[in-house]
Amino acid sequence: MSNQLLVPFKRSRPNDIKTAVRQYIEINHPETHPDAFRQDVERWDALRKDAIAEGTHISKIQVLFKYQAQLVFILTKLPPEINLEFTYDPVFRTSNTTTLSFANICFERVCVLYNLASLYCKLATDQDKESSEGIKHATNYFQSAAGTLSFLIDSALPAFQATHGRPLPVDLTEPFFLALQYLMMAQAQECAWQKARLSGATNNIVSKLAMGVSLHYKKSLDILNNNSNHVAGAFLPEWRTHIEIKTLHFEAVAQFRKARDDNTGGRYGVEVARLDVAKTCSQKCNELCRRNRNSIASLVQSNASDLLKSVEGNWTTANKDNDLIYHQDVPSESHVPVIKEADIVKAAIAPELVHPDSLVRSDSEPPIFGDLVAHGVRMAVELYQDRRSNWIKDEIFDLQKTLDSRITITLQELYLPAAIDALDKRVGLPPSLLAKAEEVRRDGGVSRIATLMRDRQRVSEQASRVLQQAFDILDQEAEDDAEYRDAYEKHDVWDRTPSHEANGDLIAAITKYEEALRTAAASDATVNDKWLQWENLVEVLGRNNDEIEAYVPSVRMSDQARDVVIGSTTQHQARVLRDLLEQLQSTEVERAETVDRVKRVAAADDIQPQISRQAQAFERWVEVKPAMFEDVLSNELAKYDQYREEVEASRLKQELLLGKLKVANDAFLRSRQDDPVVKERQRALQTLALAYDGYSETVSNLSEGLMFYNKLAVVATELRDSCQNWADQRNKEVEWLTEALISMQPGPGQPVDSAPSTLRSPGAHRQTFAPSPAEEAPFDDAVLVSAPATQQNPSAQESIIHQPQAASVATDFARPTFTQQPQSTQQSTVFTVEQSPVIGIPNAPSKAPQYARDVSDADDREAVPTPTPKQPQLVRGLMNDDDWEDNTVMSPAGLLAQVRVPPPTPKAKTKATPAVSQDSPKTRSSNRKTRLPA
Repeated sequence: MSNQLLVPFKRSRPNDIKTAVRQYIEINHPETHPDAFRQDVERWDALRKDAIAEGTHISKIQVLFKYQAQLVFILTKLPPEINLEFTYDPVFRTSNTTTLSFANICFERVCVLYNLASLYCKLATDQDKESSEGIKHATNYFQSAAGTLSFLIDSALPAFQATHGRPLPVDLTEPFFLALQYLMMAQAQECAWQKARLSGATNNIVSKLAMGVSLHYKKSLDILNNNSNHVAGAFLPEWRTHIEIKTLHFEAVAQFRKARDDNTGGRYGVEVARLDVAKTCSQKCNELCRRNRNSIASLVQSNASDLLKSVEGNWTTANKDNDLIYHQDVPSESHVPVIKEADIVKAAIAPELVHPDSLVRSDSEPPIFGDLVAHGVRMAVELYQDRRSNWIKDEIFDLQKTLDSRITITLQELYLPAAIDALDKRVGLPPSLLAKAEEVRRDGGVSRIATLMRDRQRVSEQASRVLQQAFDILDQEAEDDAEYRDAYEKHDVWDRTPSHEANGDLIAAITKYEEALRTAAASDATVNDKWLQWENLVEVLGRNNDEIEAYVPSVRMSDQARDVVIGSTTQHQARVLRDLLEQLQSTEVERAETVDRVKRVAAADDIQPQISRQAQAFERWVEVKPAMFEDVLSNELAKYDQYREEVEASRLKQELLLGKLKVANDAFLRSRQDDPVVKERQRALQTLALAYDGYSETVSNLSEGLMFYNKLAVVATELRDSCQNWADQRNKEVEWLTEALISMQPGPGQPVDSAPSTLRSPGAHRQTFAPSPAEEAPFDDAVLVSAPATQQNPSAQESIIHQPQAASVATDFARPTFTQQPQSTQQSTVFTVEQSPVIGIPNAPSKAPQYARDVSDADDREAVPTPTPKQPQLVRGLMNDDDWEDNTVMSPAGLLAQVRVPPPTPKAKTKATPAVSQDSPKTRSSNRKTRLPA
């Protein structure tokens, strides 16, 4: 087994060169048929198969030389990345490593050079180290391996890193290859040391050679110990240990040999000090061998063990002799003289690597893709085309667009040529006015306003009628209450809240809604007055466009109806403006022609022949780069300068014309300032525009007013129905009380306990308000916003508690309810009074609503508290305190026998109206002169 390390070979796999090259030529060289280079592709593929084949033979060196040379030439013809992938195994294959694949020809070249170094190392380790000739060959091979790695680092690796553009794996970085280079140098120096030792060289020379070996190993070890480059992770652990052992071993050898030289020279104290250093290094070396005995070569371990024995034996003898005989001072380790190393090896780079053209010749080994246009030439052509396009765009095209845009903006600001063209033809209507007229016609115009006004008036009158009906219901109830009160007042048995007190809140609600109607009527009058100002003009907007245009005065150079003849000054200024506009247009046309010429010249411009001729002047193996053709590119671009000068002259001319145009336009405008028809036209257009705004405002106000009246009619209907329910409740109380009193009144010749009920109820003549079908649903579906659900008055058989269907704010009314309860064996009847809830009435808003105000909102409909009438004390008034205390209940006949109340004789309703209080609702309602606005 060898005591030196062998750099492993990087294995690879075949790839599809033919497909990748064919696709590249088809895309980048459309003028060339891909089959024209079929033989070149086949030679490349065959040469690569020979290069990646494993085997250790000296002839393999020439194969790798030729392939590397062809790759150098190929890279002058093709770019590094042509979608051709190369795959190689990592240097040290472990379970954690994977294959490396890059679509880059530079990667292929790096791997080929590495395998060449590996081949040199393999040939060196295979040599016989016991013979002088074998050691010589091994030394040369190790130096060639180091030189190949050096060439890889300086030439191939930078090109790969530059074209790849991304971080590379550790075993493809410079520190990794540099560590291998120093390792090859150390092993070459070790061979030279071995040769010197076998040839019987002096201890001084052998020590210097050994120190050179140690220093080379130490350089490689320092790179592995540098944590910043992570190189140690790319090596096997036993490699690092081997290099460290070799470093210590040859340092010990150097000190041991130099100590023997010091003994010969009589430097016994220095001899002892060097043996101390050699002993320490040798002990460390053996300790590493002991801990890694399974991974370190046995020959390395035996060499280290033999050295330690020799050092220890000499160390014992030297110390004894110096202590007993010589008595020389022993210097410390730091003061031991340094051994000057003898570095007799170097990194030898093969001439075939430096001069690849020596291997590729047209007669014996023609270059692959020799007839293909170089990639650098094509890049130079593309660079020229990009520069030319960018220059033409920046210096000519963009300047043309800027100048043309300047003309357009200036003419728009001056309203040219429309301002002078308007003098030759009748001026049409502005598009904005035409759009407003179209909207008025589509909306209905005057007819729609009339329809909205009729609907608003009809719904307003209906709401007024409904409020009048609510007043009539309360008036009727007040008359009935006064009639009964007059009939029973003298008997002092009719103790019920008068109507003018009970219905006070209802009267206030109706009054507030009437006030809201009066305020709305005033707003309607204002809207109507404003509409009268715009009606005629809106009628004009409702006509067709020709009629509207005839209504608006027009300015032109003819003398027709409503037109005016333009003065001579205006005509002169108009001619000046036209002349300047024509010159400006000519300048713009000339500039466009210049741009067209530039486009034609650029389309026919082909610089590739000139670049190709220039490239032929370079050495064939030099990589062609676009920077080499900088002078050619600059000369070709210079021919476009004349077009830039033409565009610049056009710019100066245009600026002059625009200045004159502004001056002439100011003179033209001043000549038209006193034109009366122009002013009249402006006023007419402004008036029609204002008429449209007035129309829109009127439609909005009428729509809001109609919505207001619709909602107010709904609320008024709810209020009227609530008044009806309240009046029905009051009348039922009267019926109950009257029937009870009549049943207790005995007739002539009848027993007191059985009085006949033949007396007519005073409320029998009462008329209940029943709205007509037209009043139940008086509003058109197209006009009404909402309508409450129809309410039905509860019948006598149903509960007198009314539950409304329309939404409103509920308030409790108080009403008496009589419950018949058996109290004794005499089957007498006692009446008690209960409180029952009755529907609340929505109150009118405290402030008269405007059109836009929603009167049906809860915020504007205040709850109307229902007055609670006093509970009738009918039964309690006829009983004394003792009866209440003893809970003695008398029958109605007994009560009448004590009081003897005559039956009531109410006045006829048709004769006269019962007297009521001056503050009663009857008085207020009958004294109203005008309830609603006309």
